[in-house]
Amino acid sequence: MLHSTRRTLSRGALFGAALLPAAANAIDWNVTGSVRQEIGIGIASGENEFNQNGNPFNARSVPVLTNNPLNGALLRSDGLRADANTAPVPTTCKFSTQVACPAAGRANTYGAGLDDSFNFNLFSTRLDLDVQARISPNWAATMKLRAVYDAVPKLSDGRTGDIFGQPFWHARSANPLEINGASMMADLPAFYVDYNDGPLWIRAGQQSIAWGEALFFRVIDVANGLDLRRHLTLNPAAEEFQDQRIASPGLRLSYTFDNQWEVDAFVQMFTPTVLARTNTPYNVVPSAFSWREGDEFDDAEHALNFGARLTMPMTDSFTLLAAYVNRRNPDGVVRWADAPRSTTLPSAFGTENPFCAGASNNPFAALPGAPTQASVGGGCGSFFAPDGTATSSAFEWFHMAGRTRLNPVLGTQVSINEAPASAFAARSVLGLGNEVSALDAISTLDAFYTGFGGLRGYITREFKREHVISLGGNYIFTAAPDSFLDQLIVRGEVAVTPNKQFTNLGLSREFIEATDVVSALIVEKYQRFSIDMPAAYMVAQWMHRTESDLFGRHLSGNENNGFWPYLDPDTGALSPAARVAGSGQPRGQGSANYVAFAIQQPFPDLVWRADLAVLVDVQGGVLLQPGVRYRPSANWQWDLYANLIEGGGDENDDALETLDFADEIFMRVTYYF
Repeated sequence: MLHSTRRTLSRGALFGAALLPAAANAIDWNVTGSVRQEIGIGIASGENEFNQNGNPFNARSVPVLTNNPLNGALLRSDGLRADANTAPVPTTCKFSTQVACPAAGRANTYGAGLDDSFNFNLFSTRLDLDVQARISPNWAATMKLRAVYDAVPKLSDGRTGDIFGQPFWHARSANPLEINGASMMADLPAFYVDYNDGPLWIRAGQQSIAWGEALFFRVIDVANGLDLRRHLTLNPAAEEFQDQRIASPGLRLSYTFDNQWEVDAFVQMFTPTVLARTNTPYNVVPSAFSWREGDEFDDAEHALNFGARLTMPMTDSFTLLAAYVNRRNPDGVVRWADAPRSTTLPSAFGTENPFCAGASNNPFAALPGAPTQASVGGGCGSFFAPDGTATSSAFEWFHMAGRTRLNPVLGTQVSINEAPASAFAARSVLGLGNEVSALDAISTLDAFYTGFGGLRGYITREFKREHVISLGGNYIFTAAPDSFLDQLIVRGEVAVTPNKQFTNLGLSREFIEATDVVSALIVEKYQRFSIDMPAAYMVAQWMHRTESDLFGRHLSGNENNGFWPYLDPDTGALSPAARVAGSGQPRGQGSANYVAFAIQQPFPDLVWRADLAVLVDVQGGVLLQPGVRYRPSANWQWDLYANLIEGGGDENDDALETLDFADEIFMRVTYYF
């Protein structure tokens, strides 16, 4: 059941056998495992806009809106179309090498790889092997092997990216004990030894650490980052991130005092959260941007995280806890990154990026005062490289900024001012002033898009150190047997991160800094509704966040529709009443609140179990996850679930709008041995 599973997970972990004593013939071995086929079929009405396949601007001509030095657009500064009898309005366009854009509006035929669909969200075959060894009454060892092959790239028509590669360990892997290819991975999510001697317990090796009791929510569960490549966070809610927590080498120690107070401490190698890759089914980063995280990971690679938790039973019914974690934030804070000096376009791979300072094909390189390669430390000096399938219009820039909770005006300004080569071209050569309004930003963007075509942006994450201070407690009610209050458990968790760093809404190096407070109230209960049925497990929760949303994004980026209503979705033209004099900037929110509920109801023979989990963002978004488990024998299990996600509108004011492309039905067939 869910409750017992959660207790087991709270001591999950991994790593080394070098400490093992005793002779091999004294070891008691136990080897178990499973083979699982997982299939996820998307049922959303539209494609994932963050991927190239689902980008709404594919092969669409977009009008240029404002006058600027490069385009001579025929629109008035108030954003209205000029007289219909004037010359055609210049347009920008996202194109491919196969099919160019039409004169206006949506193309009848799309470029190859630009508008195809994923047939499956998930189609993975998985092997899990669990080896347990009891060496002596005090010593034990565990090794867990996980191997996954995802066939989505072989079964889909869309442009599919590298699913598993990451620029971290060994320049490719997500954790130190992982190997992978584009569609396969194998790692050791547990590889450790345990030592027990009365009140003392020590675990050394590759391990993950699960603290906290919240379902869906992570409050004091901050020791490890998450691996979001396989199924994002959309596994059954009852599993509570057990397959997503990233393991790394560490040492964990627990000691229980005579009064039953327990101290649980760890020190562990830092490992970043791993995001779903661009152009894969669960990606949430626009495909027009590429990650360059190698240098920032190198800076944090050998860092150590450490922390301790004190659990204090005050009475038989009431327990308090306090915890402290000092860590590099595994989620990171995002900023612009220097573009590569060589273009990555397949048609021109390895040639100079013309936007880099000092490049021989840079149109401004020979002008007086132009920055050289040496003057920007040997880097590019720009955050962009040419790419016709990347961002190609001001409208696309504003739309995607809204979808990703960023400020399109500030992002335009920062992407120029913090890059020497871009700043010279825009400010000194073209005479474009600082972007302080939407019209300013549109003018600057259209100057570059009409002059140079589509542009790919480069971004990275910095992993800042932070301190997380947590308090919590639980109370177990006692009442008449079988009454609702009997054995009802009420838990509370609060985590405070002083001076936490958040992504700047313009992706600047000057990050947002604020004290983030995350709290949750949890009520859980086993309840028998019928004498003929086993007890159902139920849990209800409320989470309050003062600075960040469910995914850790700063709330000042919420409520931004990205100007999308001003563009006709069928013709690609401005709607008749369009005005672009608004700011286009997020309004932001002061706090975020979420409510969750889950129930598991086993049937009398325990062969069947019905599940339901619900997550509600009070701003309007809802995730429903109904499911059923069928286990006819110890060897076989069938699971059928659905993820039904409905954002609260198109204002980007609730967290679940980010995932409203991920509606799906997913099935698991597992053979245990």
